[in-house]
Amino acid sequence: YLAEMFRQHNIGPVTQAHGAPRVPPDLLAHTLAGAQIGAISWWLESGMEQTPEEMARLFYYVVGFGLWWSLGLEVPAPEGVGTRD
Repeated sequence: YLAEMFRQHNIGPVTQAHGAPRVPPDLLAHTLAGAQIGAISWWLESGMEQTPEEMARLFYYVVGFGLWWSLGLEVPAPEGVGTRD
C-alpha cells in the first residue's frame, strides 16, 4: 500500500514532469515505503519524542536529500549524474 502511494503521489508526478528517473520507479517506491516503515518503527520504539510533524520533516530530509546530506557530508555526485542514460 505505501509503495503504491509513493508511486502515485510522489514518483508519478515527478516522472511526468521531468522524464524517466535514473532508478526504476518500482524500486524507488518500495525503497521509500520500507524507509518509512523503518522510520515509524524507530519512532514508536524510541518513545515518540518527536512530534508527527517533526518526524515527517526528518523523513523528508533523509529521503529527499539522502543519506550523505543527512550525515552532514558534502560528496560529489557519482559520475554521469545529471544525465539521463
